[in-house]
Amino acid sequence: MAVAIGSTAFAMVFCYPLVPHLSIPGTLNDWDQISASQWAAYWTVRQYHQFPLWNPFECGGIPPLGDPNSHFLTPWFLLTLMFGPVVGLHLEVVLFSAIAWAGGYVLGRVLGMRRISAICTATAFAGSSWFFLRASEGQIVIMVFVYLPWIIAAGWAASERGKLRYAALCGALIAVSIFEGNPYLPLFEGLTLALVLVGRAAVRLSARPLIALLVAAFFAAGFGAVKGFPVIEVMASHPRPTDANFTNSLDALSQSLLSRNQDRNRTSVNGWGFWESGAYVGLFGIIAVMALLYPRRAIPWIFAGIVLFELARGAIDPNCLWVWLHSMPVFSSSRLPSRFLIPFALMVAVLAGTGIDAVCS
Repeated sequence: MAVAIGSTAFAMVFCYPLVPHLSIPGTLNDWDQISASQWAAYWTVRQYHQFPLWNPFECGGIPPLGDPNSHFLTPWFLLTLMFGPVVGLHLEVVLFSAIAWAGGYVLGRVLGMRRISAICTATAFAGSSWFFLRASEGQIVIMVFVYLPWIIAAGWAASERGKLRYAALCGALIAVSIFEGNPYLPLFEGLTLALVLVGRAAVRLSARPLIALLVAAFFAAGFGAVKGFPVIEVMASHPRPTDANFTNSLDALSQSLLSRNQDRNRTSVNGWGFWESGAYVGLFGIIAVMALLYPRRAIPWIFAGIVLFELARGAIDPNCLWVWLHSMPVFSSSRLPSRFLIPFALMVAVLAGTGIDAVCS
């Protein structure tokens, strides 16, 4: 109950500019795409009382189950059915904010943090600028990253307690990301989970985290097959290979993470709009340094954070991590490595919570 109250209060405060304007349609950039897709599903259900298996209004017709960016296969679609796509999608933004904060808090508690430390982790992740910058662009399918702390919490619990139901829950949450977002989400979430659990396995000299990872992957594939297989078929029929030569300088990343100017309209130094790179951590990054006082607890998150930061730098040389990752199947269709700053912000948030624990001790 306390978590629900805290997350609701955070969401209402953090989303206060949006709440009075829920009925005003978003038209900027990606808002038109997500709104059009949602309108098609909404109209099919409300007008024809049919499950939305075909969207005749996009690209000459496309199956929504095979559309990587379709967003109707989610329990939150009830908000759209009740209030319409405009209000429904805006309410999802508020709901996602609460889910992100609650997930950060639960992750902190699963890791054994004090309440104040878990609140720090929750606020650092949910309050990072990546959230409102994506909301301003209408990138609802990218905002599904709010499930990441829940995914890692379930995977961590499975690796610590050896109970498969937690691994199944972890896989189910990744499947929810498949249903609600585009292929970026399960790829980035799965990679982040793997980095954390591999780091944990190395610290503990135990195979249990790796077993939990494999079981979670199995359940994610099983639960997500409803949309995953149609999406794979559509992507195979219409491949989208992208250029691997996206690069972010250290100066660009420092502005994304540390600059207090997180205005979406500010000039970006990497050639894209600032909304594609902003992920403010600010003073939480300084607090995170204190996590080194608990090295065994910090190592998995430091390891994952270093890898994610290197991936966010992009194609800095022909043999860098991003180029290697981009050569792999499915990852070859991804672009904009700066999106790895979102899971990186979660690593900083966890380390900040661990740092608060160190100070309290």
